[in-house]
Amino acid sequence: MKYDFITVLDRTGADSIAANIDPWGVSPAPAQRIPMWIADMSFPTAPPILEAMHKRLAFPNFGYFSMPDEYFDCILRWQETRNGLTGLKRADIGYENGVLGGVSSAVQALTVPGEAVLLHAPAYIGFTHVLDNLGRKAELSPLLRSRKEPALLISMAAGTSIFRIKELLSFSCPIIRIMPNTPAAVGEGMLLYSAGEGVSEQDLEEFRSLLSDAGRLLALPEEQLDAGSALSGCGPAFVCLFAEALADGGVLSGLKRQDALLLAAQTLLGTAKLLLVSGKHPGELKDQVCSPGGTTIEGVRQLEEAGFRGSVMNAVFASFEKNKRLG
Repeated sequence: MKYDFITVLDRTGADSIAANIDPWGVSPAPAQRIPMWIADMSFPTAPPILEAMHKRLAFPNFGYFSMPDEYFDCILRWQETRNGLTGLKRADIGYENGVLGGVSSAVQALTVPGEAVLLHAPAYIGFTHVLDNLGRKAELSPLLRSRKEPALLISMAAGTSIFRIKELLSFSCPIIRIMPNTPAAVGEGMLLYSAGEGVSEQDLEEFRSLLSDAGRLLALPEEQLDAGSALSGCGPAFVCLFAEALADGGVLSGLKRQDALLLAAQTLLGTAKLLLVSGKHPGELKDQVCSPGGTTIEGVRQLEEAGFRGSVMNAVFASFEKNKRLG
C-alpha cells in the first residue's frame, strides 16, 4: 500500500495546535509562522490507521483498554530485525500513551535527579519540560564544570571545529570530534575522529573501545574531517540512491520490486566486502567483470557517457564545500 506524504492539508480551524495555536499563548497563531513539527505533520493519516479508528468508533462506548498481543509482537519483531536485539519478552515492554510519557519513564529508569541529559538543539519544548519536572538538567556545561576529574567531551557537530567548541564551552576539557555515518546502526559504520589537545592515550583507548561495535574507526587530522565526512557521512545517501537506481533498472527489466531491491543491496554488500578483503583497486575488480564485448562493458559505457564518475565526484565535493560553509 502506498501512503500519501505529498499532499499538505490545510488544518486551519481543525483543532490543530501546530496550525492554530501559538506555543507562546497567541491564538490564532500568526499567519506567517511556519509549523516545523515532526510528530504533528500535515500529511493525510495512513488509511490503515483511519480504518482501525473508524472500526473502534463504531462501538458507542469507550472505557479502559489493554494492548493486544499483536502490539507487543510487532515491537519484538522490530527490535530483532531492526536492531538485532533478541531475547526480549513481553514483560520487558512498557506501554505509554505518548512520546512524553515514554521519555519520562526512560529518564527515570536511566538517570537520577541532578544528572544531565544531552538534547539536540533545537529541541522540542516538551522534552525540556519533562527534564525540569523530574529534576534533571538539560544543560551539559554546568555538569561538566562540576566534575572533580576532567571530562572528555565527544562532539559530532558537523562543521564545528574543536577550537570553536572550546569557545562555546567557556571552560577547558579534552575534546574528540567525531563524524559517524548511518550504517553504525547495524555495526558497519565508518567513524572518523580527530583528537584535540589534552586527549590522553587512555582517553583514546576508552573512546575506541566504547565505539568499536559501531564499525570501523579512522583517525584523521581535523582539517580533513570535512572531506572525510562528505565521503563517508553523506555517502550512504549516494549509495542508497545508486541502489534504488539499480533496483529500478531490475524492475524495468521485468523483476519484482522486492527481488530487485534484494539483488541490488546484496550486490553492493558483497562488492564492498570483496573490495575490502581483497585489497584490490576498484578498477581491477571492475575489469574482472567486464568481458570483451560483453553485457557488463556495455552497461559501463552507458554510465560513462552519462557522466557517472563526474557526477559522483561533484556530489562529494559539493557536500565537502557545504561542510566548510557550516564551519
